[in-house]
Amino acid sequence: MNGARSSCRALFRSVPALLLVSLLAVLAFACDGDGDDVPTPEGPTTLSLEKTMVETGEGEFRFTLTLTNEGENAAVNATTSDNWQEGLRVESIGSVEDQQPKAIGDTGFEFILKEFADGKSVAVVYTARCIQTGEWENRAATTSANSEPVEAAVTVVCP
Repeated sequence: MNGARSSCRALFRSVPALLLVSLLAVLAFACDGDGDDVPTPEGPTTLSLEKTMVETGEGEFRFTLTLTNEGENAAVNATTSDNWQEGLRVESIGSVEDQQPKAIGDTGFEFILKEFADGKSVAVVYTARCIQTGEWENRAATTSANSEPVEAAVTVVCP
């Protein structure tokens, strides 16, 4: 009977540790690691990306990058990036869906839309100025969990 009693005491002492481990496991599962809900794709979709440029003065440009979901399902984790050459200096970048795009060094930006509804379009406008003479391709790209990647580019000529 003494052996059974000591086994019960050992088990009883380990209960708080077991409860703590169980609670942490449940919280990790419920919070998905980082607390963000991760949408599940309903099916494939089709994204398009359009990039336009208007010269607003000598060596000054306004770029508009438009992302559109042309498919029948929401795009999941649609990540759009825009990169420019060192001959341009970006002076201002607008917001997208009330979020400021994240800088990629001094030569680009990126924004992510966790769930981008079918039929929806968003645009970001930014301005840039030439800081050296030359001709460059200014390229943007979009990917998502349930679409093929797409790209758009314009050629910038700095006097």
